[in-house]
Amino acid sequence: MNNPFINEILQTTTSTSSTIIKKELLIDRDKSTPITIMYSQSTVDKDIINRDILNPIMHNFNVLFPKDIDKYEFLIKVALPVCNAVIETSFSEICNSLRSGKTLIIFDGYRKSIIVDTISFTYRSVSSPTLTPTLSSSKEDLNESLDTNISIFKRRFKDHNLVIDKNVVGRRSKTNVNILYVKDVANPNVVDNVIEKIAAIDVDNIQSLGALQQYIEEFSYNIIPQGYLTDSAESAVDKLAEGKVIVLMEGSPYALCLPALFVEFFHSLDDYSNRSITASFARLLRFLATIIVITMPSLYIILTKFNPDLLVDKFVQPIVNSRQGIPLSPFLEIFVMELIVELLREGGTSLPSKVGQTLSIVSGIIIGDAALQSKIISPSALFIVGISVVCTFLIPNYRMALSLRLIKFPFMILSNTFGLIGFVTGIYILLTTIFNLNVYGVDFACFYSDDMKDSFIRSKLQTLIKRPILFKTIDKIRLSNTPKKKRGENYNEKKS
Repeated sequence: MNNPFINEILQTTTSTSSTIIKKELLIDRDKSTPITIMYSQSTVDKDIINRDILNPIMHNFNVLFPKDIDKYEFLIKVALPVCNAVIETSFSEICNSLRSGKTLIIFDGYRKSIIVDTISFTYRSVSSPTLTPTLSSSKEDLNESLDTNISIFKRRFKDHNLVIDKNVVGRRSKTNVNILYVKDVANPNVVDNVIEKIAAIDVDNIQSLGALQQYIEEFSYNIIPQGYLTDSAESAVDKLAEGKVIVLMEGSPYALCLPALFVEFFHSLDDYSNRSITASFARLLRFLATIIVITMPSLYIILTKFNPDLLVDKFVQPIVNSRQGIPLSPFLEIFVMELIVELLREGGTSLPSKVGQTLSIVSGIIIGDAALQSKIISPSALFIVGISVVCTFLIPNYRMALSLRLIKFPFMILSNTFGLIGFVTGIYILLTTIFNLNVYGVDFACFYSDDMKDSFIRSKLQTLIKRPILFKTIDKIRLSNTPKKKRGENYNEKKS
């Protein structure tokens, strides 16, 4: 059999024909109907093909095809004991299905195919989140398998308004990307904006969700992250219910939640599992830690170099005594130690987790003690650096913590060059950048009175009636404000 349609599929799908198995058969009672079965040998489950395709067609299909009937539909209804066989006429979809691990059944003389899902890839099992660790929340993370991630969302969020928009990104990689949103909640302008930007990506290969985010960002050079990346299934579903757009990519165990707000980078899943008072206290500590990370090294430089008169007299003499015999300026002390800390951090991430943690701790102790003993840095400078390092651990979002660690270096340079004026200028530039940032039509940092209940503090859950106003969602109410006595009852039924 020489089917031009099959040759066209082979030429479009692969340059190495040996990777595609092409099996030609004669079926029906008289063995008079030629068909071709095609699949990629490295991406299919051969047991499914043998059990559910070859065996029924070759041994159990002993009838003739009726006249004036679609052979494809008849074969599906009579011979194929599978629930996921579909007839496809789109040539591009047929080729994509073959690449992804599905099996094609093609009748001679036709330009369409039966597609049977026989995909078999090896993925790691679902485990605990590593990017978004929690203590009292769900331990279920997302997976590299796109189908597994979609099943997690459907299992956790059973609303019929959940929409899954399927896309393919990458001219050569053909990476599957799914966009999820709740039709009657999400802001349609945000949804359309995200879909258009993803559809406009014209690159040959893309494998990372972080790379995808950079292609669709409006402000690529802004150091502040503009999308919330999480590997926690619970966190991603919560963002979906708030009215966000969720982007999932095949091969990436993360969910990209768009648009992002400034305050949510300092929120944790545990905030909603703990009591409101303890959750609010933890949030205030995180925001305080953020201020300390950015400002404390710069303030130390200003107070020791430019304005020591602003210090209380009891603090001036100890600092002066500790700096006797130190060859480095306050700026170089802080800058060098902060740089060493960043080197230890990056070195620890490139090693196995246990080895990296041990190396970072031991190296920090040895280097810090050696620097003190050799009088290269002063104890007060080491204290400032230590406090700054500890405060970065309080920020729950790694990408925001990484941005803040980088922001403090320009602050130190401005403070060392211009003193208090440079420090104030840096604060002004940073605040202006944050408050003027607009992500997919949503203000990145803008505070409304209703949103303040779940911003810097977390009020009790019964008062969080509305979704964040900044998202401009269609359905703004997430909690019915019925009296407490009636909560949990069926409102359509009268009390007996």
